[in-house]
Amino acid sequence: MVLVLILSFPLLPTYGLESTQYAMEKKSQIDWENQNVEKWLDFKRFEARQELKDSQPEWENILLEKNRAELVGRVIDCIGVCRSFKGLGFNHSQFRSGIREGDEFSTIGNSYAWIYLFDGTIVRVSPDSSISFKEINIGKTEIFLHARINYGNILWLSRESQKLIEHNDRETDTYFLPLSLFDANQIQNEKEVDESDLFALLDVSKDNLNHVKRLNSLIEENNASANKKRTFVLLVAPNGSVSGYEPMLEFIVLVGGKSYIKKRTRKSQGYSKESENPALTFYFRGFQNQITIDLPDGKWMEVERNGRLIEPCLKPEQFGFGELMSKRITTIMIARELFFKSYSFHLFDIDEPFELAKEWGYRRWGKLKIDQKVGFKSDMSRRFSFLLEYTRRLETSNILNANKLSRKLNMKGDKLDASEYNNRFYKTALATYLNNVEIKTTSDSDREVLNSTTKKYWKMIHAKR
Repeated sequence: MVLVLILSFPLLPTYGLESTQYAMEKKSQIDWENQNVEKWLDFKRFEARQELKDSQPEWENILLEKNRAELVGRVIDCIGVCRSFKGLGFNHSQFRSGIREGDEFSTIGNSYAWIYLFDGTIVRVSPDSSISFKEINIGKTEIFLHARINYGNILWLSRESQKLIEHNDRETDTYFLPLSLFDANQIQNEKEVDESDLFALLDVSKDNLNHVKRLNSLIEENNASANKKRTFVLLVAPNGSVSGYEPMLEFIVLVGGKSYIKKRTRKSQGYSKESENPALTFYFRGFQNQITIDLPDGKWMEVERNGRLIEPCLKPEQFGFGELMSKRITTIMIARELFFKSYSFHLFDIDEPFELAKEWGYRRWGKLKIDQKVGFKSDMSRRFSFLLEYTRRLETSNILNANKLSRKLNMKGDKLDASEYNNRFYKTALATYLNNVEIKTTSDSDREVLNSTTKKYWKMIHAKR
């Protein structure tokens, strides 16, 4: 039996669930398929393993925690090639594909994706981008999410309980339309032709306005059905980390180069009230660097490659086209509310640890509470404290190693080129928006009833794939 103990990882309390089998959990923790017979029957190895177990009475719980990968979310849609890396292998991700803790989600080439996380957050992954979903921890009053922005352009939008301002403007991220989730697509009212009043065909359609009204209705319905839990997030990038409640953030992480961060306001996303934007804390790199700052609202900030300096970006207009794509995303937000109703209610309403474990496969954590006098007391608070220190040191080491490699290459006459921001992150989506492709409805037919006739956008979705 191969036993792995992560001694630097703080032991997690199990709230009396030692004898409870989690949903989808195997009864045996032994990896029978990959066992080496000679090592398995080696008595000296058995003695060494047994001595290690005796020195750590909670070894089995630690092993269970290490191997448990809770479901974090599902893919709303992917255009192109999206891969979810799981260990040494990967799966091709598409509509409704599950994402678990530890998975790295990447878009290959000119591909785009929207991802739904079970707290209600939606994440947009631009072309040539990657994000790793590290943890989802369900607490009594909060849901804690931990993710790493590996490279590329990532938009992170937490769910808001307030309604949007009603408008009749067309959507901006039209490259995803129509969505594979049929129920989220816009309901179009076909006009009847009146030959005595042909000018009536030129009247502006109210389909976009009705679409926003439907979204507001779904938000109100879900707010009334689910208990409120705030989401606390730790987002880690190579040269800086950000934490805070319910963030709306856009990251641009350039490999071997600078990073750019913008804290979006509720108003910029079209919400009816400019509620107070929660404070978001930025953490610098450095083994002993404990300095932090609060990110300003609505401003692009530039982080130098070593993570020791952050300042306002001198040319924020270069990101304008990329920002435009996610300005009005009514259909994506309707998909979020539909997914929220289907997948997330249990995370908000079930507080019984045994039920959450046996029925849904999640361990229940305590509250995220920090006492300035005595420090981090609860399990979730101590977990956040550990991750904050661990990721700062790990990412600082990565930066130093990258600098060493760069210096060695320079001595040999080579150069480690840093990636640059350009239109590859948005050009296809922007072209679709500017072309303003109208969604055409299918006509009635007396032929055999097929998916292409019963599902309004079936042909367009499969053509898009």
